[in-house]
Amino acid sequence: MTSEVYSDLILDQYFYFYDLILKYSPSWRTDPYSLDRIIDACRAQISISPKTFLAFQQRPRFKILPTPSHVGFSTLVEVFSFQERFKEAIELAERAKEEGWTGDWDNQINLLRKLESKHGVPKIIQLIKDSPGILQTEIYKMVDLPRDTVSTLLYWWGKTAKIERKKKGKTYQLYFIPHPP
Repeated sequence: MTSEVYSDLILDQYFYFYDLILKYSPSWRTDPYSLDRIIDACRAQISISPKTFLAFQQRPRFKILPTPSHVGFSTLVEVFSFQERFKEAIELAERAKEEGWTGDWDNQINLLRKLESKHGVPKIIQLIKDSPGILQTEIYKMVDLPRDTVSTLLYWWGKTAKIERKKKGKTYQLYFIPHPP
């Protein structure tokens, strides 16, 4: 088998998994079946990432253009972040950066480290536990994270019943919802 044919097969696999990831992307946050499928597709695409990177580099247009981003890495980092599996998300982002995939990996890694630290997610949860009814706008001032990141976390925690969000004027009051062990 020639290297060009092998390269085509690798890229066909890459784009097959790419299509699966896109198919399940709209619903993975709310549908466990989609979540399992998207994780499987991301892992499969990541498993061939070194070969895929080489296959892209063999293409004439990628000798002048940067290597594309890798949807498997970026999506699985997002999934793990959503699941608060920050250590795994950081490891994936570091691997994607190491392999040379295009992306804002340094900023993502820094943000994930903040989320993982005592100043990130644990602090937000503790603030909500300690001060039931705390305003979302107050949380923004008390943590060392971008406002849009905090807002997104609180929104999804509200959707997944980790916290309760009650509208109050232009902001929300936040309440922690304890779950049985």
